[in-house]
Amino acid sequence: MGKTQFTVCAVFVFLFTFPAASHAGYSGGTGKPNSPFEIGTVADWQQLMDTPGEWDKHFVLIADLDMNGVAMSPVGNDPNNFTGVFYGKGHAIRNADINTPDSDYVGLFGYVGQEGAILNLGVEDVTISGNDYVGGLVGRNEAGGLPPVGSCLLLGLNKCYSTGSVSGNSYVGGLVGDNYGDLHMCYAAVSVTGNTKIGGLVGGTNQENIGGLDLGNMHECYSTGSVSGNSYVGGLLGDNYGLIDTCYATGSVTGNARVGGLVGGNGKADFPGPRGEARGYIHGCYSTGSVSGSSHVGGLVGYHEVGTVSHSFWDIETSEQLTSQGGVDKTTDQMKTLSTFTSANWTFVGEKANSSSGFWRMCADGVHYPRLNWEFRQYADFICPDGVGLEDFGYLGGPWLIGECDSPANLDGDEAIGFGDLMILCEHWLVGR
Repeated sequence: MGKTQFTVCAVFVFLFTFPAASHAGYSGGTGKPNSPFEIGTVADWQQLMDTPGEWDKHFVLIADLDMNGVAMSPVGNDPNNFTGVFYGKGHAIRNADINTPDSDYVGLFGYVGQEGAILNLGVEDVTISGNDYVGGLVGRNEAGGLPPVGSCLLLGLNKCYSTGSVSGNSYVGGLVGDNYGDLHMCYAAVSVTGNTKIGGLVGGTNQENIGGLDLGNMHECYSTGSVSGNSYVGGLLGDNYGLIDTCYATGSVTGNARVGGLVGGNGKADFPGPRGEARGYIHGCYSTGSVSGSSHVGGLVGYHEVGTVSHSFWDIETSEQLTSQGGVDKTTDQMKTLSTFTSANWTFVGEKANSSSGFWRMCADGVHYPRLNWEFRQYADFICPDGVGLEDFGYLGGPWLIGECDSPANLDGDEAIGFGDLMILCEHWLVGR
């Protein structure tokens, strides 16, 4: 073989082998939308952490991961945001420990950019500490928006949760430290501590204006963990400049100034939205946790500057607060009465015969506080009465093999109702009866 032939062969060997070598370590996939990188081992996650050049790719978690004893660093930072798509597929990452008290943008994902998405992912028993922008799952989230045409993919954080403990200085939250994107059907059961802008689910909504977009929104979310801080401390959100719609918080809240069972501070007059109006909206929400502080303390909202608080309630008995800057006060008995909420135009499962539609669920009137309908649906408990039975099996059969992104029967996150959804129903058969 001549020298020229050898050189040409060497180039071809390099071109064909180098891309494969750069992706070695994942359990499969190419990182493209139709073939995401498969994360099935701790080594796979370590490669993701150590390869910023792949943070714009697609990933899928194919097994639960235990990170006990593993050195952790955030996926995504400033300026290298995570702008890819991560499909959790209902799996969980457990026992992650990130202890960087002098660092910003701290979480399993440090900084998720505008084009990113994290779907159906749980993080359990995390221990996260940082300085600013600290969250159990994401330090700062800018991702949000409608799906591309013909796709079921929603940008932002969807069907994600966290449990454990999170601590930091400012913008500290059980799931997200700083949210300038969208959260949908997410929850946190996390002990959260910090200084300012501290929340059970989200620390705060950053005041920056990103392209004039109306971002910083939460839909159908909740938090249950205890929250403590100094100022702008809330059971769900420390400081709100966006939209909180159909959410609740039940954890205890302790702070000094601007402390609320749901939100510590709401709205700001000199921070207009894209249409010029002041931002800070709370609609169709409630809180029940105990609340304590020194100034601007409220059962639902501690301090309200501008914006609107509508069709929302707090429990005056469990919160030990008779006042709030927004919301309607109710006793515990009233908070467990269906008509309290239907009179405010909340929609509940079962208002129509055999109906699974409605954001909220309260099958036994007078027994429990309202809970979000999706909390039941994820276990294939579609309609009242509580528990998985024949009526739920019958409901699943209706959209069988039909591609419906938003169908309650779409349990596994695929784009059609099929055997994966049936298996989830079988796993929970007669549970809750």
